[in-house]
Amino acid sequence: MGAASEAAQLALVHENSADLRAAQELRDGAEALTPAEVELDERAVELWLPRLVLIDDALADPGTAASVRDELEAARRALLDLGLGGVDGDRIAR
Repeated sequence: MGAASEAAQLALVHENSADLRAAQELRDGAEALTPAEVELDERAVELWLPRLVLIDDALADPGTAASVRDELEAARRALLDLGLGGVDGDRIAR
């Protein structure tokens, strides 16, 4: 294997590791949210709804690595369990 090919593989591993770490951080944050935070703090909705859209986009991308996909699915599940999902007027509803 040539040096360029090895460098490309290392870059891909680094990128996937960074993607996985970011996905794990999203999952951790989503799982740490409480129903009270979502209900009482509109900033929680303002923060997490755009993230949910990004999560959905990444899950729809066939190039998303399986390990990253697992973390994103867990984050998405946690957010949906808290009622962050469909739009009901200005609030997010289950």
